[in-house]
Amino acid sequence: MISAVVRWALRHPRVVIAAGALLLVYGAFAAAGLKQGLLPPLAPASASVETEAPGLGTEQVEQLVTRAVESALIGSPGVANLHSTSIPGRSIVSLEFQAHAEPLKVRQAIAERLSQAVAVLPQGIGAPRLAPSTSGGGDLLKIAFTSRRLSPMDLRTLVQWTVRPALLSSPGVADVEVYGGEVRRIEVRARAGDLSDSDLGYADVYEAVRRATGVTGAGFIDTPTQRVLVDPHGQALSADDVAAGQIQVTGSAPTRISDVADVVDAPTPPVGDALVQGRPAVLLRISAQTGANTLDATRAVESKLAVLRPLLAAQDVQTDTSIDRPADFVTTSLSDLVRDLAIGVSLVALLMILALRDWRGALVGLLTLPLAFAAALIVLSLLGWTLNLMTLGGLIVALGLVVDEAVIDLDHLLTRLRDAEFRGGSRPDAVLRASIEVRQPVVYATVPIVVGLTPVFFIPGIGGALLAPFAAALIIALLASLAVSVLVTPALALLFLGHIGPDREPPVLHRLKTAYDGGLAQVMAIRPLWIWLASLALILISGLAFAGFRSEFLPSVHSRHLTAELSGPASTSISAMQDFGRRLTRDLLAIPQVATVSQQTGRAETGVETSGPEHALFDIKLRRGLSDRDQDAIQQKISAIVERYEGFHGVVRSRFASEIAGPERHGEVEVRIAGDDLDALDTAASRVAAALIGLPGANRITPTAAAVAPSVRVDLNFQRLAIYGLSAADVLDTLQTAFEGRRAAQVYDRGRAVDIVVTAQAGLRQDPEGAGDLLLRSSSGVSAPLKTVANVYLSGTRGAIQHDNGVRSVSVVADGVGDPPAFIREARDRIARSVVLPAGVYVDFVSVNSGGFGGVGVLVALVLAALGILGFICLAFGSARAAVLIIGSAAFAFIGGVAAVAVTGGILSLGALAGFVVLFGVSARAAVLLISQVEELVHVRGRPWASETVRLAARQRLWPIVIGAVLVSAAVSPMAFHAGRPGMEILGPMAWVIIGGLASSTLLGLSLLPPMALAIWRPRRKPDAADAGPVQV
Repeated sequence: MISAVVRWALRHPRVVIAAGALLLVYGAFAAAGLKQGLLPPLAPASASVETEAPGLGTEQVEQLVTRAVESALIGSPGVANLHSTSIPGRSIVSLEFQAHAEPLKVRQAIAERLSQAVAVLPQGIGAPRLAPSTSGGGDLLKIAFTSRRLSPMDLRTLVQWTVRPALLSSPGVADVEVYGGEVRRIEVRARAGDLSDSDLGYADVYEAVRRATGVTGAGFIDTPTQRVLVDPHGQALSADDVAAGQIQVTGSAPTRISDVADVVDAPTPPVGDALVQGRPAVLLRISAQTGANTLDATRAVESKLAVLRPLLAAQDVQTDTSIDRPADFVTTSLSDLVRDLAIGVSLVALLMILALRDWRGALVGLLTLPLAFAAALIVLSLLGWTLNLMTLGGLIVALGLVVDEAVIDLDHLLTRLRDAEFRGGSRPDAVLRASIEVRQPVVYATVPIVVGLTPVFFIPGIGGALLAPFAAALIIALLASLAVSVLVTPALALLFLGHIGPDREPPVLHRLKTAYDGGLAQVMAIRPLWIWLASLALILISGLAFAGFRSEFLPSVHSRHLTAELSGPASTSISAMQDFGRRLTRDLLAIPQVATVSQQTGRAETGVETSGPEHALFDIKLRRGLSDRDQDAIQQKISAIVERYEGFHGVVRSRFASEIAGPERHGEVEVRIAGDDLDALDTAASRVAAALIGLPGANRITPTAAAVAPSVRVDLNFQRLAIYGLSAADVLDTLQTAFEGRRAAQVYDRGRAVDIVVTAQAGLRQDPEGAGDLLLRSSSGVSAPLKTVANVYLSGTRGAIQHDNGVRSVSVVADGVGDPPAFIREARDRIARSVVLPAGVYVDFVSVNSGGFGGVGVLVALVLAALGILGFICLAFGSARAAVLIIGSAAFAFIGGVAAVAVTGGILSLGALAGFVVLFGVSARAAVLLISQVEELVHVRGRPWASETVRLAARQRLWPIVIGAVLVSAAVSPMAFHAGRPGMEILGPMAWVIIGGLASSTLLGLSLLPPMALAIWRPRRKPDAADAGPVQV
C-alpha cells in the first residue's frame, strides 16, 4: 500500500505540492480560529440550581427546599455527583457531570426534572433557577467602578442597570455578578405605637402598600374612525407617592400610610460588598460561557466597556480592569511559548543542515515541517480543543521528533540518489526505493512513542486533563509527519533534488565515528555479565532516588496574582468585615511588590455562591518583573500578615491553586465525613482533625463544620395563641414582615425595578433582645406583643448545612499537601487506627485530582506504556529478547531523567512525570533504529552475526541516533532554560527530564546496548519485500 501511495506521488508531484500548499492555507485559518487559553479544562462540566427561600433558617431551607430539589435531581442522566449547601434564605445544589457527558443534554434533563421540585416546594419559595453554564476556568474578568461624585446607591444603580446588561450581551459572557454599592428600595417602616393607636397591624399596612401602586392595562376605546388606547399610569415611583396611599379598614376612617409608617428610600440589607485599594467600590465579576475563548471574550467585554466610557466619565466614574484579568497571563504565557517554538525551529533547522550536509535536502525537510504542524492544528481545531500551554508543549516536543524523522528520510533519499547518479539509474526509482526502505524502521521507531503516550488518555482526574492535550498534539503531529513523508517528501525530492554531489563526510564526524568504534570495541571486550550488572545497578540506584524525591503533583503557577480566602467569626457583619479588609489592605499595600488589592465580601444577590458576610476574598495583584521565588516569598509574607489578625483564618495561594481547589474546598485534600446526625458529624470532624494534625505532608488541617451563628429563637405557645385569637400563620407572617421585610409591590422607574418593602422600624430590627416586643394583631382586632404568645430567647443555629449526594456531610481539609496520594494513604491508616467514629458516620477522601490521585495515575500510565511498547516490539521483531533490549534503552533514559530531577531541585511534579512518559517512547525509537540496522546488515547485506557486524551497525547509526537526540533536546531546550519563568511550571521540568533522559539513553545506549544485544539476541530473517518495480513518470 505504501508503495502504491509513493508511486502516485511520484507520478503527480505538482498535484501533491499544490495540495500541500492548500493544506498550509487551511492550517493557517484553523490556527487563527483555535480558541486560546492557559490550560485545558481541568474539571468536568457542572451546573448549579439556586432557590431563594426568604426568611427561612438553615435547617428549614435544608428540609423544605434542598431535599426537594435533590430528590428531583438525584439520578439525572449524565450526573456523576451532587453537592448542596443550605444557608439562611437560600439553597444551592451543584451537579458535577460525568466526564464524557454532553453538557447541553444533561442541562436539558436537569431543567425537565426541576418541574418536579416546583410542585412540592412550600408557598412563598422562589422557583428553582438553573444558573448559566459557565466555564470551569474561574472568572473571565473583574471590573471595579468608583466615583467621587455619585453616592453608593447611584453608582450601583448605574452599574446594575446600564453597564451589566451591556456586558451580558458580549459574546462568550455567561453571567455578571455585582458586588458593592447600595441597591435602592422603598421601605415602609411601620411604627408600632401608631399602629396600636390606629387599631392596625402589619397585614393592614402590607395590603395598603400593595394597593398603593400598580401596573395594568385598560384596553382601548373604539370610535367610528379609530381605535384609541387607554394607557393608565398608576405607579407610585417615589416614597412620597407610596406614603400617600390609604389604609382602608371596614368600619374605620381611612388612614394614610404615612400616618402609621415612615416611607423612605433606603438601601437593601446587603449580602455582599466590595472594596478596591481599601475604598468602597462596585465590583463586577464576569464569568465566561463554557467553551468560550478567554482572549476573545475579554476583548468583547472591554470593547463594550469602551463604548460606555464616555457615559461613565460624564458622571465621574472610574473603571479598573486590571484587578483580575486572566487574559494578560494567557497572552504572556502563550507568546513566550510561541517564542520558544520559534527558537526551537531555528535550532533544529540549523541542525538539520548540519546533519544532512546538503542545503537542498535541508530545504526539502524544512518545507515538509510546516505541513505536519498544519495538519496537527487542523485536527486540533476539528476536535474543538484549545491552543494552550499543553498543546503547544506537545507541538514543541514533536518538533524535534518530526525533524529527526525528516533527517532519517532525507539522509536515505540522498544516499540512494547519489548511488543512482553514480550508476546511471533512474531518479524516480531511487526515490521510490529509498522511501519504501526507510519506512519500516521509521514506523517501528514512531509506533513506540504513540503506544507509550496512549495510556495518558486513560489517566483520570486533573492529571489526565492536563496531559491528554499534550499527548494528543504530539501524536497527531507525528502521524501527520508520517503521512507527509510518504506523499510530500518524495514529490519534493523528485523535483528539487537534482544533481547530488558525492557525500563528503566531515573530518570531525569521521574522527567521532573512529573514536566511538574504538571505545565500543573495548566495552564489548568486557564480559556481558558485568555490563548487565552495571546496568541493573544504575537503574536500581535511579529507582531509589526516584522514590525519595519530594512529590509536588501540581506546581504553583506564578501568574503575579494571589488570592486570600479569609473568614471571620460566625455571623460577623459586613461592616465589620469591611473594617477588617481596610486594615488588611493597608498592610498588604505596604509591601512594595503588591500593586493592587481588591476585596469582595459575602456573595452577590444573584449567582451560586453561598458565602456568608463573614467570608471575604482578596485578589492581590503583584507588580511585574517578579521571579517565581519572589512570588513565593511574597505569598509567605502575606500569610504571616494574615495570621496576625486574631479570629480570622483562611488560606493564601496562587490564583491557579484557588481555581483547582474550587469554591467548595480550601485544601488539596478533603476528608468528607457523612451521616445523618449533625452533632455526630461535628464530633467526628473534631476527632479526625485532631488525628491528622502533625501528619507529615500538610501545612494546615482545618475542620470546616459550619460554625454556630447567633439567632433569636421563637417558640410559639399555641394555647396562648388561642387566647388572643391569633393563628400561627398570623404570627409567622408578621415576623417575616417585620424582620426580613416583605415585598408588597415592585415599581419600574426608567426600566429599573425597585422593590417596595414593608418592614419594622430600624430600632426593632437592630435589637435582638427586643424582638419579643413586636406587636401582633389578630384578625379580630386584638393586639399583643410577641413575647406574650411565644418563648423568645437568644440561641444558636448553623450557618450552613452541606450534603454530598443527598447525605449530610462536613469536611476536614488539608492545605499545602505536596503529595496527595501519599497523604491520603497515611491519613486513612491513622483514622482507622486512632479515630472512633460515631454510629452512622463514615469518611471518604477527595483530592484536587479526584479519581486519579496525581502521580499514581501517571505511574500506571508508565507501566501500561512499557507493556504496550513491549508487545509491539515482540510483534515487530518476533523476539521477546529484542523487546527486552528496547525496554532497556528506555531504562537508560530513566537514569538521566532521574538525574535531571535531582539537579533541578528533587521535586517530582506532574511535568517531570510527563517527561518520563515521553522518554519511554523517544528512547525506544533510537534502540529500534539500531536493531533494525543490525537486521539489515545480517539479512539484506549478508554479513555474519558477529561482534564486527554489531559494531558496524552501531557506527552507521551513531550519527542518526546522536542527531535525533540533539534535535529533540534542541527543540525543548528553550522550555528548559525558561523553566523558572511564570507559566512554565509544568513544561519546564518536563523539558529537563527529556534532555537528561536523552543524554543518558544516547550515551549508555550506544555504549552498552550493542554488547547486550550480542549477548542475548539474534536477528530473525524477514520475508523479502516485494519488488517495487520501476516508476513511470
